[in-house]
Amino acid sequence: METNFEDPAIVQKTKELCQAILDQPDFLSIRRQVDAFLADESVQVQYQELSNRGAALQHKQQTGLPLDTTEVADFEKRREEFLGNPVAQGFLAASRP
Repeated sequence: METNFEDPAIVQKTKELCQAILDQPDFLSIRRQVDAFLADESVQVQYQELSNRGAALQHKQQTGLPLDTTEVADFEKRREEFLGNPVAQGFLAASRP
């Protein structure tokens, strides 16, 4: 199957689709929330560390290793701190379908 991306009809429909996305009422708000997250390195680090710790705990649990209560408590503390940040809240809200 050959696709011609120079076809004016395809280009026009692609532009219309992009404009329709931009015209969605929530698009600008979502974009601002994501931009705020991307501009805040400390929140990004918190997010990455939380993701890594969560994955490690999940791996331990799946492999049958006992979960250390200190590790779990530390994860929960970091999670609450992250969720208390308005930039993190905005990013998570923007990430939801």
